[in-house]
Amino acid sequence: MSESLMKHLNLAAPLLALLTTQPCHSHEVDLPDNIATPGVKVSWLVKVKSFCEGPAIDKAGILYFSEIKGNDQMNWPIWRKDTRDADDEGKPWVVESFQANGLAFDSEWRLLAAQKKRISRFKPDGTLDSILVESGKNGVEFNQANDLSSAIDGSLYFTDFGTNVFHLDVMGNLKVVYDKAGAANGIEYIEEESLVYVNEFGSNLVSRFEINEDGTLRNRTTFVEDLPRVDGATFDSDGNFYAANYAQGKVQVYNSSGESIGSITIHTPEEYDARPGQMGNASNCAFGGPENKTLFITGDGGVYAIPLKTAGRRLP
Repeated sequence: MSESLMKHLNLAAPLLALLTTQPCHSHEVDLPDNIATPGVKVSWLVKVKSFCEGPAIDKAGILYFSEIKGNDQMNWPIWRKDTRDADDEGKPWVVESFQANGLAFDSEWRLLAAQKKRISRFKPDGTLDSILVESGKNGVEFNQANDLSSAIDGSLYFTDFGTNVFHLDVMGNLKVVYDKAGAANGIEYIEEESLVYVNEFGSNLVSRFEINEDGTLRNRTTFVEDLPRVDGATFDSDGNFYAANYAQGKVQVYNSSGESIGSITIHTPEEYDARPGQMGNASNCAFGGPENKTLFITGDGGVYAIPLKTAGRRLP
């Protein structure tokens, strides 16, 4: 999330060793035993004196995330960190990112980025592959694309921290599929269930939609409510929902019925607290690492990680 938008709203042993030898400054883990080993620790994986977003991990264990800067700056770096290498501290991979925020991989493991007025795809070397869509396509305008979620065929859903949810089909046609969101933020397309989950940062809730054949949404229901400043999210393989509570610096966990079952709290050292909150803010989370059982969390101070018993959801 950009600062102006905030104002508007008032796979292997090296990683496991890193997770157990470099504890976070402070943390609180309250999760069921079937999800987390009692006493499990949170590690501070990549240290960045800024607010970070968009964690995405490829099949080789390479972590990518975006560093969010001021709204007057276009180049918010996309960082790259090899989670298999305990000595790799991470470094900027793309500098001219045009305000890259949410990141995701398509079905061919190409990195996609939500950017200022566009969605782009990158090559493995960090150079631009293509711009998938720009604001104004089919007469549909969007501002700072915030988060995105891709399907096997290359179509995707995305948000721009406003009232709209957008759909880009395989032919490159863009349309608004929902227009009453309260600052739509994180978005998850669960293709195998024909469902879309939208985190409404301004309304403090998560909406769930069924999908029509043309990609439009129907039958909105509230999946989670009273979730303060809900940002990005992900699912595990058991259908549990992990949502970043931006305001309180937590990842809150819910079962498949939307019932709260626990949380992970991130406390960021003061000098790394880029946006004063409850000792740091949490922005997003994603699974990766050995057996896809490490949860990576972005926010103030860079990226944190916690090993879990449950694997993350695999794309179809």
